[in-house]
Amino acid sequence: SDYGRLIDEKNILKRIYIYKMSIKNMDIRIISDIKNYLTLKKSRLKLILENLQEKNPVAILQRGFAIIYKEKEDKNIKSIDEVKNNQKVRIMLIDGILNARIFKKIYKKLEIGLKNEN
Repeated sequence: SDYGRLIDEKNILKRIYIYKMSIKNMDIRIISDIKNYLTLKKSRLKLILENLQEKNPVAILQRGFAIIYKEKEDKNIKSIDEVKNNQKVRIMLIDGILNARIFKKIYKKLEIGLKNEN
């Protein structure tokens, strides 16, 4: 009958509308999730880049520090135990390299932080 067919068409159109709305809501959630994911990844990347910048040898030199190498090696010196008196070293600064010689080693451990003097 025409009435039955009309009801079926209305049900079909109603279902189509419900599915369209469901798909639209899924799209909105997916887009929101992607934006949140990208924001999180951008923040993480920014932290990684800041960390790399802090450890970048050029940034260290720009802050006024020097990097000291043995004369014929590309290994930096971290302790006075790695050099001998009269040994030649290279001191890398932001604007160039100084060639130097160790005249005397003075053992003194540097402490980081403030001392509480009473």
